[in-house]
Amino acid sequence: MTRYRPALKDTPLRARPSLDDLTLVIPTLGRPILEESLQAIVTGEAWPARIVLVDQGSSADVDVWVRQLQGAGLDVLHLRCSKRGRARGVNRGIEQVRTRFFAVTDDDCLAEPDWLNAMAARLR
Repeated sequence: MTRYRPALKDTPLRARPSLDDLTLVIPTLGRPILEESLQAIVTGEAWPARIVLVDQGSSADVDVWVRQLQGAGLDVLHLRCSKRGRARGVNRGIEQVRTRFFAVTDDDCLAEPDWLNAMAARLR
């Protein structure tokens, strides 16, 4: 697999401004590209109030990445879901949203640094 970003463990995770009214939902099968997707989100301009990671796979790496994010101060809810399917994962994640707004991204998307800020601004 081609890496586009450094490993999450090699990325300095410093707190960012929090978008207190936005939750990010990510359905995943636990593929290796998820690490880069998470790295893109946590190095962006702002953090969501919460990340809901709906894990439909069985990779132990996901637990490691979640702990790294939580250790940096992010609120990450790691939900296991035995039933597969993107829509099922998104819906399971949406059930956990407690903020006014939510955004959804896939585990293979590398978000631009301003993506969450721009999304929150449009929603408001």
